[in-house]
Amino acid sequence: MNPDTVQQAASDTLQAVHSLTREVNIGWLVFKMIFMLLLVIGAIFAVSWMFKKFTRITSLNKQAKWVTVISRVQVAPQNTILLVKIFGKVIAVMETPNHLTVLSEWQEDEIDYMPDEQESLPTAKFMDLLKKSIGTGTPVR
Repeated sequence: MNPDTVQQAASDTLQAVHSLTREVNIGWLVFKMIFMLLLVIGAIFAVSWMFKKFTRITSLNKQAKWVTVISRVQVAPQNTILLVKIFGKVIAVMETPNHLTVLSEWQEDEIDYMPDEQESLPTAKFMDLLKKSIGTGTPVR
């Protein structure tokens, strides 16, 4: 064998190993890049899940337990009459985009605002009571 041929074969082998190593390094870099991308996407999903979970719990804990909206009747596109239970009183309130107006007020034991078994909502009783209260001219306190 010729020494130049051996040297040429060794050089070719060395170049092949070097290019193979370079390809492996590129493959490793692509793998690392995809892994890091998946890791970042997973972290984004984890943070959004935690945000949803903790904000829902916080908002549930901040709900007022002393105010209950019993009934709601829309009388115009932006006007609603609400029957609200608060501190042992039942109050009829008119809601508009700009303000609230108290229409009438009763003690909780003076009014039957709970639905019967036949009725799904106390709307009919509420409207009758409201008409009677407004029609009699009972002053709003």
